[in-house]
Order: sequence, then C-alpha cells, then structure tokens
Amino acid sequence: MKICFVVEYYPPHVGGGENLFAALAEGLAAKGHVCVVVTCGLKGSPVEEIRNGVQVKRVRVPQRGDRMWFSLLGLKLALQEAKDADVIHTTTYNGAFPAWLAGKILSKPVMITAHEVLGPLWQELKLPRAAAWLGAAAEKAVLALPFDAYSCNSHNTRKGLAHYGIPKDKAFLAYPAPDYMRFKPLEREDQKSIRKKIGLPQSRFIYLFYGRPGMLKGADYLADAVPKICREVPDALLVMILSREPVSGYRRILKKAASLPWESVLIKDSVPGDELPKWIQAADCVIVPSISEGFGFCCAEACAMDKPVVATWAGSLPEVVSGRHILVEPGSAEALAEGIILASRGGWTQKARKAFSQSEFVENHLRAYEKLLER
Repeated sequence: MKICFVVEYYPPHVGGGENLFAALAEGLAAKGHVCVVVTCGLKGSPVEEIRNGVQVKRVRVPQRGDRMWFSLLGLKLALQEAKDADVIHTTTYNGAFPAWLAGKILSKPVMITAHEVLGPLWQELKLPRAAAWLGAAAEKAVLALPFDAYSCNSHNTRKGLAHYGIPKDKAFLAYPAPDYMRFKPLEREDQKSIRKKIGLPQSRFIYLFYGRPGMLKGADYLADAVPKICREVPDALLVMILSREPVSGYRRILKKAASLPWESVLIKDSVPGDELPKWIQAADCVIVPSISEGFGFCCAEACAMDKPVVATWAGSLPEVVSGRHILVEPGSAEALAEGIILASRGGWTQKARKAFSQSEFVENHLRAYEKLLER
C-alpha cells in the first residue's frame, strides 16, 4: 500500500503532531508500506530526503506564515505524489485543504487526523476577538469538508467531531504512544546526580514545564501562578524548557518572568530529544497547564517515566494521565498554584499505570485504510 501524507509540519520540526505522524509513517514503512510525506520546507533541511524509511518532500514556502502558504502552495506537490497513492492522509488544519482537493481531483480516499477540536472553547480563550473568530472559522471550514474517515487521538477529540455533525461510523479512535524506549525511568542515575550534571540546585522543589508557549498550552497561567507558589513554597523553582515559537508567546513569557520573584524561574531553550528525559527525571514533578489538549504527549511522557504530574482536566488529559497526579481547573493560575503547592506536600492522587501501544496505533490506521479501499 502507498500512503501519501499531506501535513504542514514534519520532523525535524518539533511538536506533538509531528511526533504522531513520524511514528505512524515510520511504523507503516517498517511493515513494508510506501510512505511519502508532503510538508513545509524548513530552514536547513533538504527539499527531499528519506527519514527512517519515509520519503519526505518539502514545499518551498515563505518562512513568515509558512503554514498558511502551505495551504496554497502544497497542492501541486500533493497532486504529483498522490497520483499513484492508495490513500491520502492529512491533518487539521493547513494540510487539509490541498489534501482534500487532491483527493477530489484524483478520486482518492482522504483521511484526516483531528488532533483536537475546540468548538465553543474558541470564544472562551483569551485571544483577540479577530484571532478567536479566525480560528473558529478555520476549524469550521476544515471540518465542513467531507473527508472519508477521521482519525481521533482521544475520546475527547471524537466527541468534538460529533459537535460538528461528523458521523460516528466515520471516526475511529487511535491513541498515539510516547517513545517508551526514550521516556522511561533512568534507573542508573538518581535525581541528585542528574541535577549536578545539568546544573540544577539540589535542595529546591523543582517543577518542570516543557513545550511550546502557545495560548492553548497554558504557560501564561503557570507563570502567573508563581508568586503564590513562592509565598507558600519558598524553595520552589519553576524550570521552563521553551520553544521559541510562537514568537509572540515566547516573548510574553519572558516578559512575565522578568517581573517574577528573583530566582523563582529558570527559562531554557529547547533541549535535544535525548536530553529531555534527564530534565524530567531531575524535576520533582511535571506541569501540564493546557487549556485544551488533543492527546498530551508531555503528560504521557512524564507518566511513562513514573514522574508525578500536575495537569488540568482539559481535553484528553484525564484519559492520558496515570500514576501519581493532581488534576486542576484549566485556565486558572489560582488553581494551578494550589495544585503545585499540594504537590510539594505530597498530596497526590494515585491511578493505575496506563500504557499506550505504538503497534496498535499503526494497526488501527491500517485497518481504517483497508476499509476505505474496500469502499
């Protein structure tokens, strides 16, 4: 079988969606299927390459607004690569339009992965009115297109699709999985030795956030929670491993951090993937303050390392979290602060360990592709 993926971002671009599609495409390629990815060009990356058995072909787009440009400029390459494909697979949002149109022109079945569906939540976000309206309009426009199948990475996402009238028989659940080979307890190194190696203080209560400083990830609320946490837990240190994109979010967090109590926050640029588990192991807990979450790789990765988590109950996080955890109200700095203070005192809730299967994730998609071809 040949599958043509049309997605705006793919590794080495960093993100949960990128990890999901890389794991899927590489899993399919390992089973002997041909996978080609049509995606945005990245600075420093070749126009064409083979990554772990997957053919990656990049569309040259302006760096400013690259995702938007991909919606317009991706169609030509999508048509070229999908003409002999069995199935086209895309994602929300910017890859959806060229993929759907290519499917119509070539009479090919098109599947879409819905990472998360916000629906009415768009109006509750602290976004400028125009930005909230555009986001809601884009979501509505994409989900109005009649795709042949919908891959959902959580029950919450599947429920969101129902809000838009997507038939249940067209949507299927396929939980992705963290990289359990990378994210596992580091048994040979204790917390003390790791802190010494990476330069973190030994005696402080360290709570860790890592990821993008986008509005939905809740980093702003976490920064706003710091003053109360410092009053109740004087030795607390927030470590934030932040992507510099989106630039507006990154600058906003830097500005907030500058006004916080001295030595209460450490902001660090993104670390290499192989180094990230050391930072998780070094922390006393991981914070996932999301306003919405399609799956929640950060949560799943921390739980895989047996690291306690303070998370909101937004989106899919209650489905994903396990082990020692505390769930709090999303969109509230006060609730986050109270949850982290409780965590510093060991007030965890315990939940049976969850494990997500990468092989099952790939098999679920294979069965869905085969159903499309039978039709």
